[in-house]
Amino acid sequence: MLWNSASSRGFRDAQFLQIPYDERGPARYPSEGAEWAASSRKPGADGFRLLPDGPFLCERFRRDWDVTSHQDTAMHELRIHGRGGQGTVIASKLLAVALFREGHEVQSFPAFGVERRGAPVTAFLRFDDRPIRLRCEITTPDHLIVLDPTLIDAVDVTAGLAEGGTILINTDRDPASYVELGERFVIATVDASDIAVRHGLGTRSQPIVNTAIVGASLTLFGWFGMEAVEAAIEDEVPVKVEENVEAAREAAAAVRVAPTGEMSHV
Repeated sequence: MLWNSASSRGFRDAQFLQIPYDERGPARYPSEGAEWAASSRKPGADGFRLLPDGPFLCERFRRDWDVTSHQDTAMHELRIHGRGGQGTVIASKLLAVALFREGHEVQSFPAFGVERRGAPVTAFLRFDDRPIRLRCEITTPDHLIVLDPTLIDAVDVTAGLAEGGTILINTDRDPASYVELGERFVIATVDASDIAVRHGLGTRSQPIVNTAIVGASLTLFGWFGMEAVEAAIEDEVPVKVEENVEAAREAAAAVRVAPTGEMSHV
């Protein structure tokens, strides 16, 4: 399993998740002084074995992490749902680079099913002010981004999202129209597809909405500034840089939010 993480050592740091292991399972769980190693050593070397990220391991790690050295800071976790060809993975990378430029420790990584255009794709992002030692998919996100609104009926996109969490949806619909979701979550919408098409990013049938959704995230979450977004686009988007920057700017001004059933503009 490869991980892209950002730390003080630099943004691109692909690592294997490796855990001290014996025949009974992981030799110990993370706590102060315990060694969970994320290194580039080959699986199986030095008593380490490459393991899948099971929910049990992740939650045990999270509980220990929360009650020891992590009490005075809050880690944010975001899950992004999209379809192949929309730019879901690049969206998570752009968010990660923008956050890294603001001084945060960041992890960004995707999960693929069938690798084909139009297939559901999930990407994950977590950031903190301290090094992040969690190495697992995000099962209890604080917020969601949905790049294709049809996924809301096709996939359980809200799985694990706590009541009161925020969902940013790429749609031309009024956020207040999501009545059922709005009873449990804060719903925000932006027509990133239309913005992308008008700036020549993809086609009307297959718009590339990643930079627009990152711009909308800037306004909705307030985690970084537009300068960080523009720099991330310049770093990570090889073509149509100016058009992508303009799409991000326009989307940042077009977000609509419906907290507790009442629509308001951010």
